[in-house]
Amino acid sequence: LKPQLGSPHSHCSVELSRQGFGGMVRSRPPFGDVTNTIEGAELRAKEKLHDRPTSVKEVAQLCTPRKQLPVCEGAEGLQDFGGLTPIRHVRSAAGSRRASSPCCETPGMERFFGGRFAGNHCQTPPCRALPRGVVQESIARCAADLHALWTASVQDGAVGARCVFDRVRMFGHPCLAEALAHPPSCAPPAHVSAWPHVGSSRRESAQTPTDTDIRVVHPDEQLDAATQELADSFLQSCRQVSAHHQPNANDVLAFVEGCDREKICQWLFQVCSIMNFHDSVLFASVLLLDRYSARVQEPVQVDTLLLTVTAIVSVALKVSGADEFTKPPKLTGVLTHLAQYQFQPRQIYAAELDVLQALDFQVSVPTSQDFFETLMVPFLAPGPENASPVWCIAKFLLQLSLLDVPLQYRYSHEILAAGAIYMALWCTKASSSKVLALMSVVESCQHEEITSLFDDVFDDNEGCCGGSSPHALAF
Repeated sequence: LKPQLGSPHSHCSVELSRQGFGGMVRSRPPFGDVTNTIEGAELRAKEKLHDRPTSVKEVAQLCTPRKQLPVCEGAEGLQDFGGLTPIRHVRSAAGSRRASSPCCETPGMERFFGGRFAGNHCQTPPCRALPRGVVQESIARCAADLHALWTASVQDGAVGARCVFDRVRMFGHPCLAEALAHPPSCAPPAHVSAWPHVGSSRRESAQTPTDTDIRVVHPDEQLDAATQELADSFLQSCRQVSAHHQPNANDVLAFVEGCDREKICQWLFQVCSIMNFHDSVLFASVLLLDRYSARVQEPVQVDTLLLTVTAIVSVALKVSGADEFTKPPKLTGVLTHLAQYQFQPRQIYAAELDVLQALDFQVSVPTSQDFFETLMVPFLAPGPENASPVWCIAKFLLQLSLLDVPLQYRYSHEILAAGAIYMALWCTKASSSKVLALMSVVESCQHEEITSLFDDVFDDNEGCCGGSSPHALAF
């Protein structure tokens, strides 16, 4: 597959070779060069802004204006100049009793897990209460794996890593894009207790309540506590759905070889960049591709590979939200152009139906991108997202993990997202209080008895919602 860039509003042309997704990316400039050329046409960076559901109260109390980021050498020299204080929610007694949960890699933890295992790789995240503190160890281990992948990608100069670098250059801060070519020399510490207290201020320590302080709960804080309980329940439900549908890495590679899958991901990276698709479309497409690969469990034919991937992109566009690309006339034109007019619209939609039936119409599954956006809320200041060093580095690592199948499904999605943020906080020399705030949010996703928020709805309305029909759960 080879995307071509014409006018700024043109679509992505695709060429399919008999050998699969081969010859799609030509030689790239070094990482230090901010220019990126595809077929001789220069890609112009476009500012990408997304509205966030952050309340004005949180922004006014917890966020300060972010200073201009100075030029530095390497990601290790970046500083988080926001001076943000972690969000401290007032939790109820039930919320404070939630236990933490580890990754399946932790020695001696196999008896707590259900699902399948391939060596020490986690195939089904845990759904039971586990010893406290194992979540922190899993996040630190995931951050170390992401650091190793980052270092190897820069040293090898792989084409897949260049696609991720090019995407950061288009939508990220120019200084950050250059710094990402120089990963830190070491991974973050394995325990939060060893985290250096860099960036902590007297103002932050003065805000810590003492034993003699009188706690006065404001009505707004009570409302925030109730909202936090609802948010925790929603995160637990999302984690359960994500764990249930997480594929096995070996099953994914049985459908398409690792090198071919990497080329498909490269094509998806370039398509989403040129077409200005949201990141949710990219992550949903990769997850749908892997789930479909694990479900089919047979090699795909070269002649139908482009058709299948185009159908998966169509599904990802529809489940990622309504925009201009999901309208029927526009969507049909985009899909046929991505397929280089080799297939009729009815063929693409027929292949889309095959994908839906193979996945039992369970296509609205939370991705690591969804957990990332939730976990990043306390670390964002007013303004564009790409102005935050933590956001840019963590998003880069999360996109880089899409190219590594074993790493992508070694951890649960919330642990993978938290590991990327953990590594970004280490690069920006954030204070340990921010790390503890991240761990607290991730631990709130773990619960001894996790049930879906929608189970009661379908049980009470079995007649009108379709009952046992698998299609009822998709709408």
